[in-house]
Amino acid sequence: MGTNAAGGGHRTARRMTVLLAAAALVLTGCGTPAGTSAAADGVPPGPYSVEADELPDADGLVDVEELDEDDDHRYGVPDPTGAPAPQPTTGPCPDDGVRITAGVVNPAMGLRALTVHLTNCGDAPYTLHGYPEARALDAEREPLHVRVLDGTEHVTAGGVGDQRVRSVTVQPGDSAHTSVVWRNTTEFGEPVNAPYLDVAPAEGAAWQTTVPDGGLDLGTTGELALGPWQPGTPGDTPVRTPTTP
Repeated sequence: MGTNAAGGGHRTARRMTVLLAAAALVLTGCGTPAGTSAAADGVPPGPYSVEADELPDADGLVDVEELDEDDDHRYGVPDPTGAPAPQPTTGPCPDDGVRITAGVVNPAMGLRALTVHLTNCGDAPYTLHGYPEARALDAEREPLHVRVLDGTEHVTAGGVGDQRVRSVTVQPGDSAHTSVVWRNTTEFGEPVNAPYLDVAPAEGAAWQTTVPDGGLDLGTTGELALGPWQPGTPGDTPVRTPTTP
């Protein structure tokens, strides 16, 4: 009887040992973190990782930041504003020693006025007399059929600014100006818009293309008028030399 009891005790102990070992295996499996691999050859498991394949270079694509001004035309990069690029006011002086630029268009009850500036960027005096030459250009910088009249009084009674015709000598670094006026009346026909204005200091002088801020909306009038060259810039206060007592 005692022998059988002892044998039963050993069998019970062995069964308990097997059950405990199985439970340990189950617990160990449940405790394995997701995303890890089982240990192999004694190397502890590590987390999974993903490496992106290196993409091949895209043929034919151009980084817009690498484009220069000439490439804008070659690759057809549009101007976000749709307006002509403003003309430079610095840079090499033109061959004739003067630089011509246009200001902002001033609208007033259908009457438009524009000041055109001439700056002597050379090293010698430059003399002007009378009226400049001008022609309106379309978006392709082709001349439009627009009459150009000498004297702003042809467009508005009394004219704009000083209408005296005189010789104006512009010293190096100084400037002169003239007025361009028109009306944007629209009646019969196709309205004319000129984003560019060619100006020459005098007949026979070299043309310089200006970019008026706002363009010339000439309506269907088909004409614009010029004032004579005047010294300085609009609003300048004349410099007076003190008299000697």
